Amino acid sequence: MGPGTVTGVLGSGKVGALATSPRAVPSRGQTPVPGGKSVWQVEQVGTRFASLHDGDRKPGLDAEMPMPQPARAFIFDLDGTLADTMPSHFVAWTKVARRHGLLFPEARFYALGGVPTTKIAAMLIQEAGLPLDPQAVALEKEQAYFDALSPGGIRAIQPVLDLARRHRAEGPLAIASGGVRRVVMRSLEALGIVDWFGAIVAAEDTARHKPEPDVFLEAARRLDAAPATCTVYEDTDIGLQAAQRAGMRAVDVRPLIAAGQARPTVAAAD
Repeated sequence: MGPGTVTGVLGSGKVGALATSPRAVPSRGQTPVPGGKSVWQVEQVGTRFASLHDGDRKPGLDAEMPMPQPARAFIFDLDGTLADTMPSHFVAWTKVARRHGLLFPEARFYALGGVPTTKIAAMLIQEAGLPLDPQAVALEKEQAYFDALSPGGIRAIQPVLDLARRHRAEGPLAIASGGVRRVVMRSLEALGIVDWFGAIVAAEDTARHKPEPDVFLEAARRLDAAPATCTVYEDTDIGLQAAQRAGMRAVDVRPLIAAGQARPTVAAAD
C-alpha cells in the first residue's frame, strides 16, 4: 500500500521487508511485538469451546461437552484493511485542508489512519492557530469524501476480503472503524458485504478511539465474545496497538496485502 517496503512482524520478532507496488502511497511502518510476547501464525490460533452451563446439561451428557459453536470472533478495520479507500480519503482531506489553510502531508495522513476525522481536524486547526470549528471542518471533509463516491468506486482489498469470507464459517465478524457510520455503511454497501457482520462499530459509538481499545471492546461486546477469543485485522500501527490493549490477537494485514498471501503474522495481546 506504499512505495518501497512494507514491514511486518516475523516469527523471529525482527522486522522483515516485503516489496510492494510502486503506487505513491507512503509505508506506514510496522508494529513491534513487546519483549517476551509470542508471535502467532493465523493457522495456530486455535478454536476454543465453552462448556455447557449446568442448566443446559441433559441427562447422560458429559459435563465437559463443548458448545456446538466455537468461541471465536473476528474484528476488521475497514479503511485500508477491507476497502481500498485511503487514497480517496486523502484526496478529500487535501481539498478541505487547502481551502482552510491547514497543513496535512500525506505521510502524516497515513500515520493517523483510524483516528476519527473530528480529532484530526482539531489537531490541524490547533497547530495552524486558526479560529475554525473542528466539527464543521470534519463534516466538510466527510461530505467531500461521500460526494466523491460513485457506484463501483470502492475497491475491495481482495486478500483480506477473502480472509473475512473464510472466517464467516468459523465465528461472528464485526467492523471496528474510526469512520462515521454513514460513510462506513456506504463503503460496506458498495462492497456488498454489510450482511457479513454481526456488529458494526463506528466513530459515534465510543467516546475514545484508537489507539485506545474501546472500539474493539465494544465490537466484542456486541458479538457477545470474550476479548481473548477475538482476532483483529488492522493496517495501522495505532489500530494494532488498540487491539493489543483490548487483550486481543492483533494481525497486521500489510504484509498480507503486499505479498498477496493468506498468512499474516499475529502479535499476542498485552
